[in-house]
Amino acid sequence: MIQEKQDKVNELLNYAGYYLTPTDCNIEGGCTCIVPIIMDVSMQVQHASEPQNPLAHYINLYPSASRADESNWGEVELKTETYQIQAAPKFENGTVIVPRSRLIKEERPQNSTAVFLHETAHLFGFPDEYFEGGGAVHKMYIKPDTQAVDIHFPEPKDDWKRRVDGQLMSSAVPGKMPIIPPYYYEQFRQYFEKKTGVRWTIKKLGN
Repeated sequence: MIQEKQDKVNELLNYAGYYLTPTDCNIEGGCTCIVPIIMDVSMQVQHASEPQNPLAHYINLYPSASRADESNWGEVELKTETYQIQAAPKFENGTVIVPRSRLIKEERPQNSTAVFLHETAHLFGFPDEYFEGGGAVHKMYIKPDTQAVDIHFPEPKDDWKRRVDGQLMSSAVPGKMPIIPPYYYEQFRQYFEKKTGVRWTIKKLGN
């Protein structure tokens, strides 16, 4: 199960095909220097009593979880669903009696791949792009005096969002691949720029 999740997470983290290319390139026809941005995740299961690698991230893996976070995941994601049950009609003294319907609320198992993907991205330092229900948004949206989310702070165009739909760090759209904007990789661009002394631009394959 873990190997399958690892392969799927790596596939989805890198499907957008982003790369770095020098910003100030004087080659006629465009620079051919391309540095792919590849996020490589390795997942391994070990007993809690085994010594930990100081360079690794450790999470607690449970058989199931109602709501995972950065440190606690479930092999199966449980989602609370409400549905209606209508009992069958019955006859009493020649009259059809239709019983009242009942609302049932229960936790049902869901595929946990999207959860593994989202929580893995947190381990790369990605903040949430939602705040309802306890999402941890980027620190620029947090009021320093109250630690509450500032809903009036203007969202930058190409930076982490406070609330958005369909993106990897927000709420997924069923049946669609999560959107991964280029600003997700800005921290890697800055790091590479600092190490090389060269200005770099994030681009996407096909653009």
